[in-house]
Amino acid sequence: MTEQENLQSKFKDRSWIKPDTGAHRRNTEGLAPRSEYFGLEQGNGFVRRLKLLLRNGSIFSLPYAHLPVIIYEPDSDLKIRTREVEVTITGRGLDKLHHWLNEESVLWIKESASGADTEDTDVFVSGISIDGELTA
Repeated sequence: MTEQENLQSKFKDRSWIKPDTGAHRRNTEGLAPRSEYFGLEQGNGFVRRLKLLLRNGSIFSLPYAHLPVIIYEPDSDLKIRTREVEVTITGRGLDKLHHWLNEESVLWIKESASGADTEDTDVFVSGISIDGELTA
């Protein structure tokens, strides 16, 4: 018996599949909701950065490691504060974004190109503003 066959026989019928720990992030159809205003991690991947896509084409990227405070004020806005910057997100359905940001599963958030809310989606991002030391 070769060494490879010997190893295979030792581990036969001992496989184990890790349960999906990210299932709570998905909707009832098994996938995270799709939106033109945000993107969510679909699997169990570790999300390191949050990208903010601004209307003017600029992209601002924040490491999740620098997001110590996320503040949601119903009927107002959603704020993300670090030592260096404060991001203010305005729109509708921001309670859902707040939840996903707290779970560090949001990959990106995109500001509406027109700013007009057609109410076709659960979440609408009318504006993103960034203030602080890192902005020009």
